[in-house]
Amino acid sequence: MRPQLATFLLLFAALAFVATRAHAVSVTIVPADTSVSVGDTLTLRVVATAFPDLKGYQLIQTYDPLHLASVEVRAGDVLTGAPGAWTAYVIPPASSPADSTWLDAAMLDGSTSTPGVLEYLVFRATATGLAHVDCEHTEFRDSQNAWTYPDCTGAVIHVGGPTATRRPSWGQLKAAYR
Repeated sequence: MRPQLATFLLLFAALAFVATRAHAVSVTIVPADTSVSVGDTLTLRVVATAFPDLKGYQLIQTYDPLHLASVEVRAGDVLTGAPGAWTAYVIPPASSPADSTWLDAAMLDGSTSTPGVLEYLVFRATATGLAHVDCEHTEFRDSQNAWTYPDCTGAVIHVGGPTATRRPSWGQLKAAYR
């Protein structure tokens, strides 16, 4: 019974270390709360806090296809501004679900570090209402190929439409300015 208990405690300590390490970095979609009008184009930034040895990352976000349409997904400055070769693969909309964006990115030589922008998400507002952009999957890998799953905070987009107005009559205008 004692060897099993020792194995269990060792496994528990290892999992606690991994869980603590995973929460050392966080990812946020910025701006977290914004308003746009139907037809507007909106760019969201996926931003990470400090992570010193970033070799690659995978980001999957879900969004409300009734209110938003994905226009573009591209790698952020953390990758594109780093010295050395890098690659970023956007899973095409035909392959991924219609309500999600997928980006797989990696440094080919060396590694990079955060804080900074991991990804730019460009959407077009298509209908009025409340649209959520949420983190479905966020995964970092370091130079030793160790995985880290950071906490991720999504965003809320308020999509408004034109305000209906009635043209005033000549009599209403005269009464308003008397």
